[in-house]
Amino acid sequence: MTHEKLTAHIVELINRYIANADSFDSNPQLRIVPSTMSMTIVNGSDMLAEIEVSDENVDDEAGVDGERSEEYADYQAGRNPDFYPVKSMIKADGNKKYAADTKAIESIATSYIF
Repeated sequence: MTHEKLTAHIVELINRYIANADSFDSNPQLRIVPSTMSMTIVNGSDMLAEIEVSDENVDDEAGVDGERSEEYADYQAGRNPDFYPVKSMIKADGNKKYAADTKAIESIATSYIF
């Protein structure tokens, strides 16, 4: 995936959010799984639940020593989703119309594709 395609995909998700903002709680999050680059927008409560599960998985493996533990940590890091506040990717124009903030989105895309 190119930087431009990734940026365009995130812009599309943010625009869908703007059109359906009432379907989300007050803390919507862009969820990206680094290993697959799958993306969606989730409620903040869903994000917190996923973080809890990820923490439990890490704690379960903490007792395992050696190479297996290191391999698991690398594997799990790629599967743990990254979360970004949707509201930080939205800007308002002078007419109180909302749109995706392309500069903020490009910054996120750069952290995945240089």
